Amino acid sequence: MSFWKLMQIVWPGFLSACMLEMIFFAVFDPSQMQSQFINSENPTQLIYTGSFFVFWSATALSSFISFLLMREPEGKDQHSKR
Repeated sequence: MSFWKLMQIVWPGFLSACMLEMIFFAVFDPSQMQSQFINSENPTQLIYTGSFFVFWSATALSSFISFLLMREPEGKDQHSKR
C-alpha cells in the first residue's frame, strides 16, 4: 500500500477522532468515569488518551472499509459490456 493510499485512510480517521473526542468529552466528564480498574497517577489523561485511540481505530477502520469498497475488481475490463 502506498503512502498516499495509507494517508487517505488514516487522515480522515484522525480528523473524525478529534471531532468525536471533543463531542464526547463535552458531554461526559472523565473524572467521573474513573473506576477501580485504572491504577494510574493521572487517570484522567489515561482516559483521554485511551478514548482517542479507540475513536481513531474505529474511524480508521471505517475509512479502510470504504477504501476497499471503492476499488475496482481485479481483472475487470472497463470497456466490456455485459
